[in-house]
Amino acid sequence: MDRSNTSSFFNEAIKGSPLLLMESINVTSNIYTLGASPWNYFNIDSRYNDQSEYYSRNKSVFATRTIGKQTYERGIKIGFSPFSFLNIAGSYDKNDIEQFESPTVDLSPNFLRNNYDQKLDLQLRSSSVNTTFTPFSFISLIVGGENKEITQISRGSKVLNQAFLQQTVTTGARYRPWQDWEMGVDFGYKRLRDGTTPFVRGYQQKTTLTYKPINYQNFNVLLDFSSERNYGAGFNDIERSALLQTTGEFLDFQIRNRDDVVMLGSLIVNVIIPMDNVRYIEKIEISGEGYVKKISDKINPDNAYDITGMLIKTTVRL
Repeated sequence: MDRSNTSSFFNEAIKGSPLLLMESINVTSNIYTLGASPWNYFNIDSRYNDQSEYYSRNKSVFATRTIGKQTYERGIKIGFSPFSFLNIAGSYDKNDIEQFESPTVDLSPNFLRNNYDQKLDLQLRSSSVNTTFTPFSFISLIVGGENKEITQISRGSKVLNQAFLQQTVTTGARYRPWQDWEMGVDFGYKRLRDGTTPFVRGYQQKTTLTYKPINYQNFNVLLDFSSERNYGAGFNDIERSALLQTTGEFLDFQIRNRDDVVMLGSLIVNVIIPMDNVRYIEKIEISGEGYVKKISDKINPDNAYDITGMLIKTTVRL
């Protein structure tokens, strides 16, 4: 069993005008993982995450508020491989999220829980099964299904209680022309509904390309590209993802018509430095990632944007 605790805190105040600009962020996570592989035919992995988040800022007119979130994530994955060419995998995830908001900045987390302007309660339950058939070493065929249930209660000027159901069937293939190359194609059909309303249909097409030009034990380079198109009915995933990245706020689920494409390219470099001669330190891991993301949306052009970025992460293993 592995347990990790991560906590980050950021507090900034800028005095460049009569208005005091401030930004305070505090995120704490407790992650527990447990895995087993009995008889080499089964793989069982479980995960639990208890995460608290606090954001208070007035540096932007779009994010002038205080936000508090409490997330509980529980999941289990089971894999079964009776033959070398056949793998069956199933998973179940249960997530509960509480989010409190207030237009007033610099509120304490405890005060915010009892004096919020808006509150969002989310319950997400999803189960999935995927089967991978590999008749030859260079090609694999995949078929799978997922059932997702979402319950959300929004409390503000009025209380809104909603329940969503999404059922998805996916087929795909993986082609490996060379040892370090893999190309994938997936097609998904999904049907959704809000409460007891009739089902509406949506579709998804995804293409992926992965290449490892350098792959050593302590040093590897990964090139990754993906293109995903959604059309028909679907959740407001683009809006939810954009708001979460910019403000840390979780936007409630809505069903809408979609016709959008999300393209993502990344270059990842991982370096592992063994620390055999240093007491209490096993190794240092350095990971750098540069990425390019492009979104185009024919129905809602305001969602379209291009972004580039770079991330560097250092981990010390004791």
